[in-house]
Amino acid sequence: MKTYKQYELFKISRFETTEWKHPLHNHTYFEIIFIQSGNGWHIINDNRFPYKEGNVFLLTPADYHTFEIETATRFCYLKFTELYLKSNGFLPEQDEWFRQLEFILHTNNLLPGDVLRNEQDRILVTQLLEVLLHESDTRKLYSESIVQNCLKSMLDIISRNIIVKKEAVKQPDRDLLTELTTYVRRYIYEPEKLRIQHLAEQFNLSSNYIGIYFKRKMGESLQQYILQYKLKLIETRLLYSDRTISEIGYELGFTDESHLNKTFRKYKGMSPKAFRLQKRPG
Repeated sequence: MKTYKQYELFKISRFETTEWKHPLHNHTYFEIIFIQSGNGWHIINDNRFPYKEGNVFLLTPADYHTFEIETATRFCYLKFTELYLKSNGFLPEQDEWFRQLEFILHTNNLLPGDVLRNEQDRILVTQLLEVLLHESDTRKLYSESIVQNCLKSMLDIISRNIIVKKEAVKQPDRDLLTELTTYVRRYIYEPEKLRIQHLAEQFNLSSNYIGIYFKRKMGESLQQYILQYKLKLIETRLLYSDRTISEIGYELGFTDESHLNKTFRKYKGMSPKAFRLQKRPG
């Protein structure tokens, strides 16, 4: 499978075609794909999704995809790395931004295909795209800042559509397992919210039931799931951030770098440093 690389932090690509000429591929960057006209099929990670005008797709470096075009299709691609929104002194809350990006990276599979379910949000994202393209084309004073803010706002809206909303917890036919795992991913940096007692109160269930239910459904304990998810986040930070290993360990609750090294090696068979050297794209 081909891997496309991009050395620019941010790039816009617009084109219309009746034939898709790219092989099945993945990327070393993120893509937001806007379908501006046409229809066909988008194949993402071996899953087929019909596409039409107005659809929006989010592709992460972990995804591989291709298109099957049925009628002439106009595409607009926004291609970016996580470093883009941290460049030029933008976003002083960089940790919060990267955590949001991690959430999207590891939760997007809960909302496959078109990432927008709310039609009002679709209108907002379309309007943001128009502003972003205008500022990118005209390059006026503060255009770069406006482009960055538009992209960040789009990702905020996409995140809102991905997150399982709190009101859904009250629905009697809810998918409890999906809600639990999504809640863990959302609050992975707030350990007090992941304690069994807090989860029991949040989901209006007994502490004992949550533990038994989770292990029966997932085949591992809740604490083991939390650890495995932290290890996934460590991998993400090693691959897509410039954080030191000690900084990554501190952010995810490890006592020190030695503790992180020992845990990572136990489950991944190599040190974090070796993983970064072997797996980092580009």
